[in-house]
Amino acid sequence: MPVLDCRIAGQESVPALAALNAALLEEQHLPVSLGQAELEHRMVGYLADGYQAVLFTWDDEPIGYCLYRLYPKYAHVRHFYVDQTAARKLRISDAFDLFRDRQLGDYASIRMDIPETAKESVDIWESIGFRPRSRRLELHTATKRKTRKSCGAVIYRRIFRRPLFLLVQHGNGGHWGFPKGHVAANETEMDTARREIAEETSLQVGFRRGFYERIYYLTPRARRKEVVYFLARVRRPRVRPQAGEIVTAQWLPYRKARERITYENARLVLDRAYAFITEGDE
Repeated sequence: MPVLDCRIAGQESVPALAALNAALLEEQHLPVSLGQAELEHRMVGYLADGYQAVLFTWDDEPIGYCLYRLYPKYAHVRHFYVDQTAARKLRISDAFDLFRDRQLGDYASIRMDIPETAKESVDIWESIGFRPRSRRLELHTATKRKTRKSCGAVIYRRIFRRPLFLLVQHGNGGHWGFPKGHVAANETEMDTARREIAEETSLQVGFRRGFYERIYYLTPRARRKEVVYFLARVRRPRVRPQAGEIVTAQWLPYRKARERITYENARLVLDRAYAFITEGDE
């Protein structure tokens, strides 16, 4: 008979975790605008940032996963998904009980995030015993409904093992930041980032696996802007700024780059990139 099991998921399980993450987003009625490569980047980033994951299997076939993080006072479940069509007799509570017994046996408090779009999931988890502890409220200050999306990258090179970061001064507004641009039809986020970097700087880059940052801000015309940043390394650093789009470009060490960047949210992205580079193994 088929048997439900769960095991710790490491880097070798990232493709399966990413595919299951796409299924979770669809189940929660959230727009899936990420390709497999982008989902894998994001999942690697979660695992590198202190999250752990288990993979649920039914008759040795992956059917679900749980992404969670342990804190001194509680465990936080960020993602939980089980494909019940693959195991018709399986209940979500069966998978959750197995996960809790194997990984969270001594935790007195377990917290979980559920998007407002997944109201049917609330009923399921409340039937298991979860109860509301607080309600997260979010105010969107944009006056225009449509969100504009851009993709780019924090680009770096090394000199004597020290990273130097590429900053560009954008012609539209004159602010300093990273190369980025709007998503074109049928492009993945990574495709857009690669194309925009080539257009704005002439650089050919290699993306670092596991770095994925998303920020939101309000444009001067009160439109919500979403920007996705990858991390990319170059070995041939000659930059040719795109006429009409980029005023100038500079390679700067971390602290000088942080001072030069115009907006705080971009500085925070640089902070994450610097930590990723200096703490990781290359």
